[in-house]
Amino acid sequence: MVLKNLFILAGFAISAYSAFSMKWSLQEFCWITWMTGIVYTWICIFTAMFQIVLTARREKELYQESLPFASWMPSGNFVILLSITAFIAGSIAFIIYNFIFGFYGVFLSFFAEMYPYRFFGRDGFINSNFFTPVIWLIVVFWTMPVGTIIARKDDFFGPKPWRRLLFPLQKEIIRMHILTIGMPLITLLAYFLFKRFHEEIVITVLLAVFYFLPGGGRNKKETEQADENDRATVPEERPAAWSLTTDGLMKEIEEGKRKSVTHKEMEWAKEYERSLMPADYRYPQFEDIYESLEDQTISYLTAWTAPFTGDGKADLYKGEKIRIHTESRDEKPVGVYAVPVEYEKLHERMVPEGTRKSPKYGGFYFYFGTKELNEKFRLIKDSFRQQDYEINV
Repeated sequence: MVLKNLFILAGFAISAYSAFSMKWSLQEFCWITWMTGIVYTWICIFTAMFQIVLTARREKELYQESLPFASWMPSGNFVILLSITAFIAGSIAFIIYNFIFGFYGVFLSFFAEMYPYRFFGRDGFINSNFFTPVIWLIVVFWTMPVGTIIARKDDFFGPKPWRRLLFPLQKEIIRMHILTIGMPLITLLAYFLFKRFHEEIVITVLLAVFYFLPGGGRNKKETEQADENDRATVPEERPAAWSLTTDGLMKEIEEGKRKSVTHKEMEWAKEYERSLMPADYRYPQFEDIYESLEDQTISYLTAWTAPFTGDGKADLYKGEKIRIHTESRDEKPVGVYAVPVEYEKLHERMVPEGTRKSPKYGGFYFYFGTKELNEKFRLIKDSFRQQDYEINV
């Protein structure tokens, strides 16, 4: 936290020094803040796009709740699809935010007109190319966006890159919008109150607001409080009396006994499940093929082009085969996703026709626990050793 405040102070110092050494006018400060908001938005959009692309393969499992088809789609295809989606979303966001700031520019050209008027006059801006005045401001007043980048560097590498494409919902960018629109009105008020020194006072106050006013709002406070509570209540090591599996944790959430599950608790649950398994149990690997040892009723999941996952139950007959279809992050996974080897045959038999013909339907798949695979299935192809096992009929 101290280091973060030092970066914010450094950003403020750079901008304040430039403001007084270059003798910024209030009109200039209005346009400089406008330009800084644009640069901040551009950087957030492009860093979010690159982060999504670079982490798509590693974080594939995290997408499965909102994008169920990720569980059965090959990793390479998923990365390509997500990269294309990120590029399209980023391009749309880029166009929308430029349009919004273009509107602000028209507003400023009336209330904060300044030289050169061919860019920042009421008749000049509306007839000029949007990017030309932006680039002119960046070249001349580069210290303000640089200071902002230093102060807000953590905003560009957050854990939720998709959210950075939705700035109208984010308090940081809303604050920039409010300052951009509000500065001409604040300037008029300061002039009536302070007359001769109103520009220096207003610029100093607004720079302080820009850099030091917390931008996270109530949701950020709640998140920080929740993180503090987690750190306070969740010990570093797994408690000796821990006896919850992953299913046990989910059941407690369904029963209202807990509101959330921390990453540590999920890892403890997996460790506990592994401790219950016999030492000779084999942990499934990507592309392994298993054969059912008996007729059994299993659950399946359905993927949709919508933010939900469907499910159902069906019979898997003795001798029918499944293939482990996703790579697990864990070296010893307690459960894995799979698809049938004879996909079309089982798809038609297991999934109702009405579901299969739905325009938003995206396929079906299974989730099997490691214990289940060892007790009710036989490994017939070991992908790790590329070895086929003899099947005793």
